[in-house]
Amino acid sequence: MSKYSLILELSGTVVQGLAFRAGASGRVIEKIAREYVPLTKENVSAFVQNHFPETATVYFNLPYRGSFLRELEFPFLEKKKVQEILPLELSSLVSYDPEEIVYDTHLYPDLENSVSHVVVHGASSEEILPWLSLFSELGIPVGGIYSPPDMFVNLIQYLPGEKALYCFLTRDRTFLILMDHHRWQFSRVVPLGYFRLLEKLKDLFRDKNVSIEQILLSLPPLDEEAMAAWLKRNYSMSDAKVKQWRKEFQEFALSLEKEISLSLKNSEEDPTSLKIYAATDLFSFEHLRTLFAEGLNGVEHFPVEKTPLVKNERSDFFLASAMTQVTSRRAMQFLKGKLRKLTVKKKSSFPLSVIIPTAVALILFIFSFLLDLSASARERKARKNEISQIYKQYFPGTGDGGNDPVAAAKKQLLLQQKKTEIYRKFFSLPRFSETIVELNSKLSSIPGLAVESFAYSENKYSVKVIVANFEEVNSLKSSLKESTVFKKVETSGERTMPTDSGKRVRFNLELVLEDK
Repeated sequence: MSKYSLILELSGTVVQGLAFRAGASGRVIEKIAREYVPLTKENVSAFVQNHFPETATVYFNLPYRGSFLRELEFPFLEKKKVQEILPLELSSLVSYDPEEIVYDTHLYPDLENSVSHVVVHGASSEEILPWLSLFSELGIPVGGIYSPPDMFVNLIQYLPGEKALYCFLTRDRTFLILMDHHRWQFSRVVPLGYFRLLEKLKDLFRDKNVSIEQILLSLPPLDEEAMAAWLKRNYSMSDAKVKQWRKEFQEFALSLEKEISLSLKNSEEDPTSLKIYAATDLFSFEHLRTLFAEGLNGVEHFPVEKTPLVKNERSDFFLASAMTQVTSRRAMQFLKGKLRKLTVKKKSSFPLSVIIPTAVALILFIFSFLLDLSASARERKARKNEISQIYKQYFPGTGDGGNDPVAAAKKQLLLQQKKTEIYRKFFSLPRFSETIVELNSKLSSIPGLAVESFAYSENKYSVKVIVANFEEVNSLKSSLKESTVFKKVETSGERTMPTDSGKRVRFNLELVLEDK
């Protein structure tokens, strides 16, 4: 069975994973599993080994404890200058030693006002190290560490660029993200998830082992009266408990509304004037809208059908969103520097079995030949026959070595060495399919990018590309330079060209593949 990539969500109340492969028609989900256990290294290790024994690469989320999310503004546009000043600013904004954090950024330049809006997400490396250690012990390479807020922003990029607030309700957290024309305006991670509601609803059932998640996932779209009848019929709930059920939903909805209002108050945004989209991995669309409508007006369901998640059920929303993020080249990157050095590397197969027996055979031949010099003619003849037999054992189908099996063995060894060099060269280069997938990911991260021509020769890609502006040229070039499969990235011939939709930029892109 071929191996797969694994997405892991590590939170305080659940460990869940999604295994996927890259197929001809895109990503294919192989398996999803979850366990409601305390978050410990022992539990995660057992979870991976029991449910996903064929894991080739693992991706996991930034830990909630020790992570931070900040937005900053700088009165200039130079990206290099932003990166130079940012560490100094962060030292006063986070409660961790600047040397002990890992972070990444998204930069949104405001050309009109010459201002750079920077979104920073990161975490203390001390909170990440135990998980890198765990996967190292399991012998599983870590492909990356993903940011939950960033993975939701990645989904929003597929939608029209309207100004709206996006609320993503998960088991342990609620993510609030304000976007305006694909620009990250405001974000907050609220420590309020639906686990609080589940715990209160659980007290309404006699059977304490009942899965409230399964009840909510199977709850049909009913009005209040019909829902009461459904709960009474399927779970023998009394009128008083049905009333309490309704009350718990109302209180949780008001808590959400309060958190959203407080968050937007600091950003000077009025929730009544904003379009609000909500999504979760638990409730149906109808019940989610009802839940948010308790405290907010005009809440609509997040338009999943406009994103790559259209084929995934709502119970897989979080994991499937993470899958799209880790395969996006626009995603934030946290596995770098000393953290990258601590991960297990993928082992490349090299055919040492080809040359080792041959080398052993040659030693035997030479040793036998030296002994033959001091033997009598009869002994030499017997020894020669013996050498021929040894030759046939190590080189079947190539004759008996003729009059000089040692010379023939040397010849065979040279042939094997030439083959080995071919293998060595082949295995030292990235797979063609791997580089194509990588290049496609990078190009597709730029909305509206067009490819005029594409050529490959002598370990190099030559591509003619059309983008919206020169900023996207630099953005694409920077993104490609971060790749591990390209040794050299060059652009040339940048020039503007008129189109029906306005001026665009055409340029040449040359990529040299990296040796492994």
